Amino acid sequence: MRRGFEEGRFGPTAGAGERFGRGGFFTAPLGDLELAIEHLEDGLALYRQVGDRRGVATCLRLLGTTMFELGDWERAEALLEEGLALARESGSIRDTCNALSTLSYMAACRGDLERAKALGEESLVIAREAEDTTAASFASNFLAVTAMLGGDYERAETLFDASLDMSRITGNRKGQATSLNNLELVALCQGDYARAAKLSSESLRLSEESLDHQLVTWSLDALAAVCGQQGYVGRAARLWGAAEVLREASDFSQPPDDKKVLEPFLEAARSRLDLATFQAAWEEGRAMTEQQAIRYALSEEEQNAPTLDAVPERQQPHDERTQRLTAREQEVALLVGRGLTNRRIAQELSISEHTAANHVGKILKKLRLRSRAQISSS
Repeated sequence: MRRGFEEGRFGPTAGAGERFGRGGFFTAPLGDLELAIEHLEDGLALYRQVGDRRGVATCLRLLGTTMFELGDWERAEALLEEGLALARESGSIRDTCNALSTLSYMAACRGDLERAKALGEESLVIAREAEDTTAASFASNFLAVTAMLGGDYERAETLFDASLDMSRITGNRKGQATSLNNLELVALCQGDYARAAKLSSESLRLSEESLDHQLVTWSLDALAAVCGQQGYVGRAARLWGAAEVLREASDFSQPPDDKKVLEPFLEAARSRLDLATFQAAWEEGRAMTEQQAIRYALSEEEQNAPTLDAVPERQQPHDERTQRLTAREQEVALLVGRGLTNRRIAQELSISEHTAANHVGKILKKLRLRSRAQISSS
């Protein structure tokens, strides 16, 4: 699950239940989700046997997040709701907040932003009242995801910044890497590619230090999108290929919110290279080991290259090409030509910044252009 960087905390009953529960908690980030489920289910059975409601609540929550990771959203929600009820009964603030926050994230990914916001705000209030900094960071992070998916990038950035600060206070390096990656996604949506690249590189370094394979794939995906927007499409394809093969090896799926944000950038990048060249670069990325992919992503190589890894395409007459654009896309193209960012375009046309970015991507694809700068001269 994309934003699951909370610290585990199990019930007071020592022994086999705790051992199995912790086994599941620490196995999941390594990518062996089936083994994590086995450990968590064993722990759950033992906690039920001794009547430890808090231990049951924690195992239910962790099982729910793992099921969500595997794509079984229906079972995940049922487990999380059951765990939430038990957490409230047992008085476990941390489990209550984290269950609320995870349910908030699921609602946001399903497009139910109103429910997502309500659940996330309830979690944040409870955490702050209890002065639980870690739970508050977790809640802020999920509220920020909701804001980002709703196009409220200013609020998303504020909340992600708050989450980053709290993660630094608690020394949660995984939380720091996650928040940095989230801030990169917001910067990407806002068209601030230089900042996006810096944030994502920092996140990748922290992910490497913490040996978190899932976080590494998030950072590679994000850096790929930045490279594509900066014109380094071959590099972008390699990074996407590397992220894909790492996910396949670890059973992790691409987080739903990442997919919603990054898919338009992938499509825009794909449109700037001929299919054979793009696929060849993608396969080169898939052939990399995790360490090779990280070193490649963080290297300065190719960053100063003035041209794309592209096959030159025959330019069509201006009138013939622009006729392909819808009326709205022509409006957006004019504003891009004036040098406006996606945020400014969104303000001018009263649309979300995400929609503006989608329009720009479609314009580049339809006109067979490689960068925003070429739109003004086309």
